[in-house]
Amino acid sequence: MTTAKELHDPDGYKAVGCRVLVHLRAGLGYDFDENWTAQLYADHFSNANLCKENNGAEAAGIRIGYRF
Repeated sequence: MTTAKELHDPDGYKAVGCRVLVHLRAGLGYDFDENWTAQLYADHFSNANLCKENNGAEAAGIRIGYRF
């Protein structure tokens, strides 16, 4: 487990960015029938260049779902 103190670097900024972080998300889904669904998604997480350099993180993928 990581403590709050361990998340800060010597300059006082959080190692994951800064005090302001941005999370953008987009998705497109389709229901095939009453049970099956699929979704394409993309996520972006960064500090929006509000603090020192941070490349951010991106994720994209496909979700398949089944309703019982």
